[in-house]
Amino acid sequence: MTYDKERTNQALNKLYGIGGRNLTPEGYRKALSRLRATDSNAARQVERTLEPFLKEKVFPRKKVGWLNSSQGLRARLTLLPGNPHLKADVKVVRRVLGIPQDQIKPNEDDPLWKEIASAEIKPKSIRRVWEGNIAGWWHSAHTLLALGKKDDLSNEELYGPLPETMHLSVIKSARVQFTSKNAPGWLRQLPTGEPPYDSTSAPLDRAVGRLVERHRLPWHTALPLTFYVLTENPEWVKDIELLSISKFYFHYRPYETTAVGITVEGIDEFITGKDWQRLWERYIKPIQEKALRERAMKPQGRRSVDLERLKKFLPLYQEAIHRYKSINDFVIKDESYDLLHEDQDQETIRRALKDIESLLRPIE
Repeated sequence: MTYDKERTNQALNKLYGIGGRNLTPEGYRKALSRLRATDSNAARQVERTLEPFLKEKVFPRKKVGWLNSSQGLRARLTLLPGNPHLKADVKVVRRVLGIPQDQIKPNEDDPLWKEIASAEIKPKSIRRVWEGNIAGWWHSAHTLLALGKKDDLSNEELYGPLPETMHLSVIKSARVQFTSKNAPGWLRQLPTGEPPYDSTSAPLDRAVGRLVERHRLPWHTALPLTFYVLTENPEWVKDIELLSISKFYFHYRPYETTAVGITVEGIDEFITGKDWQRLWERYIKPIQEKALRERAMKPQGRRSVDLERLKKFLPLYQEAIHRYKSINDFVIKDESYDLLHEDQDQETIRRALKDIESLLRPIE
């Protein structure tokens, strides 16, 4: 819907009068309330006239319903484990890939299950650890075979500790072609997401990519969806974080090699402080705690940064590098700093100047 410029200007003049026009949500509502108090019919007419203009030029996100905001995404993620449509699609993917219904299911007689149960793992976590290991090996072998690895059943590098009963389904799944005969229309389409989900090399990855798109989910759900497909256990898609967070390590600047970069995706006007606090507790705090353990001490005491002290002595440092070749020459030969900073002892001044020197001197 396009708007009529002349009628729009007339409506704005009627709403705001002569002067400034506060077109923020608060300003618009206040102006409309004032007009409604004096002439309700005119207010309704102005509101109808301005609606296409405001939606297109001023409040474009007004057209975005809650279903397509982070509120809708939060609701979909919360309800995901019980989503009957996702459950049905997972069964379709397993059928097309040729994964038997008894794979990958809890098996207390499996040697790996017994090994996990004998370790120091909580009983309620045994199933998840077992499923995670089996599903991980299955997916790894599936991907390698899809990329052209020879399907030698004795190849331990390929199959690892994967039970022999699953070798056949791994081989069969890696050769699947999504044709019109064996797959529904939505599964025959190529996903358009990030690698490897935009690739046809691994049929399971392609299928998971389509599940992400079909169910309007963020791409960071792809990994838990992979485990859900392989195990049919909805616990794998439970409590998925609303915001996507990815970590990376600086490698191009030597003084940042111990720092961690974090990218957060999925922010809109509905994200709350609680969402940020959860990210802090779940991701950032553990990174800092690990860094503190490696440091073997907290960043406190004499050698911590004191910005006020550095700013205080910066003019003196500027004078030093202007008049002398090095800070050492200034500290040893020049007595003028005593007059400029009589309230500071020589050691404090010397240390401050050397700290500034180390901080600001360019790399050769």
